[in-house]
Amino acid sequence: MNGNSARPDKSPSDCRGFWQSVTADCYAFSNNTGLVRSLLLNPPTQLLFQYRLAQFLRAYGAIGRYISRLLKIRLLKVFGCDISLQSTIEPGTIFPHPVGIVIGENVFISTGCRIFQNVTIGRRNFRYPTAPRLEVGVVVYPGSVIVGDCTVGENAVVGANCFIDHDLPAGSKLCAPRALIMPKGQANA
Repeated sequence: MNGNSARPDKSPSDCRGFWQSVTADCYAFSNNTGLVRSLLLNPPTQLLFQYRLAQFLRAYGAIGRYISRLLKIRLLKVFGCDISLQSTIEPGTIFPHPVGIVIGENVFISTGCRIFQNVTIGRRNFRYPTAPRLEVGVVVYPGSVIVGDCTVGENAVVGANCFIDHDLPAGSKLCAPRALIMPKGQANA
């Protein structure tokens, strides 16, 4: 901190790192259609831009934290996504349909992951501080829940409506069981 202001000293590399992350997010989703076009027209890149901006501004004193909170509220209102600013989402992560996604604090999501709509990733409960870790190239399909101290290995696929609370090996595929068709008149099982 410098003695003349309440704002912490920020080197240009911090700003450069922020823009490099934003650029990587845009190009990961938009297949090189351009940074500005991607930010203006693609909801997935808009979501990640607002998340990264909120994380970046948190370090800039009271005003930065206030703007950061406003951006987090906007994420919730516009996209219905509750993404903790204490989570780590590496550049190049893709949210194809950014609706209803919940990512708790301490969650780590590596590069190249794809997370679809209505996915919940977080701690088991408040007593357990450890959160899930998604390795490179993980795909999480809609409606899945990943909780607790677990690691989803590299290039693993989590099928729709799956519940995970344990480690998933690299390259594996997890599918939820099919729904059963009950004959008419049979009692509920």
